[in-house]
Amino acid sequence: LGITAAAISGLFVSGLQSVEGIDAEMLIDSRLRSQMEELLARPFADVLADGSGAKLVPVEAGTVTVNWSAALYDLDGDGVDEPNAMMVTVAVAGSGSLSTLVGDHGDLLVKI
Repeated sequence: LGITAAAISGLFVSGLQSVEGIDAEMLIDSRLRSQMEELLARPFADVLADGSGAKLVPVEAGTVTVNWSAALYDLDGDGVDEPNAMMVTVAVAGSGSLSTLVGDHGDLLVKI
């Protein structure tokens, strides 16, 4: 009975550690999406003028830095960036990134 209890408790602990890891990843993903939404709520020209930035955000284990960048983008493949299209990327080093292609529609950002 003791051996069985020891085996089961080991599986229980490893299962909890796995869930904690998933929770941390979900929190970072949420922070990436939040930063993207903050950027998309701003005028096209303002995001493009800033170009890039970084923000410390809280997570369970402390803080992480969410980096973002925005640059004009070539939509038609002719090697010339379009003045009304840009790629916006937010990222956390070692945890992934999120990119969105947006256009300028009357100084409002619209996803393409």
